[in-house]
Amino acid sequence: IPSINTITDDPFETTDSKHGRPGNLTFLSARPHVLGDISERTSYLKFQDMYDHRRLHAMPTLLVGDLRSGSETVVFGDFEPLAVKKAKNFVQYASLYPEFRFVFLGDNGQGDVRA
Repeated sequence: IPSINTITDDPFETTDSKHGRPGNLTFLSARPHVLGDISERTSYLKFQDMYDHRRLHAMPTLLVGDLRSGSETVVFGDFEPLAVKKAKNFVQYASLYPEFRFVFLGDNGQGDVRA
């Protein structure tokens, strides 16, 4: 992971990930995958707009939740199922890219700290 001093002011101008280019973006979402990617489509439209206007340096990947963990949170007020689902999604995703390192940013709005 590059230090803050090696990240350039304009990440769009760099091409070498070993010399300061920020990495890929992946979001761990609590929103469930439902009929025909309804919730994902909304997020990807926002991502595309931000990418097109150079507010993101890459198109993100979105790892979604599920109806079960979401309903347990709504019905019982328990964020643990969301955290578990996010953690499982991350472990599966990370196993695809063992050479990568990851940095987490979250606000604990939906189990982020527990995940």
